Amino acid sequence: MTSADAAPLEPDESLAQVAVLLDRAALLMWEQAETAGAESPLHDLGLGVYLARGAAAQLLTADCHVDGPENIDERSVLELLIDAESLIGARTDFRLF
Repeated sequence: MTSADAAPLEPDESLAQVAVLLDRAALLMWEQAETAGAESPLHDLGLGVYLARGAAAQLLTADCHVDGPENIDERSVLELLIDAESLIGARTDFRLF
């Protein structure tokens, strides 16, 4: 089950899940970049995703705490980004940038 298949979330909950998904995607990209070498563009892509994660996290209220989605460690970078996009795409009341 992807994040998009789950029951509707409150605004802070969905934004928190976006931040968790982007954080995991950035970490996976950096792991792959280390394997690919210093010249890999994955370093830059990982940084971009991590910056988007930071932007999402800044929009959260201080008391918001949500556990990450199930099986997050078993997902690929692409799956994580698709799930994050589906949560953002379902929202019309906030913009990350």
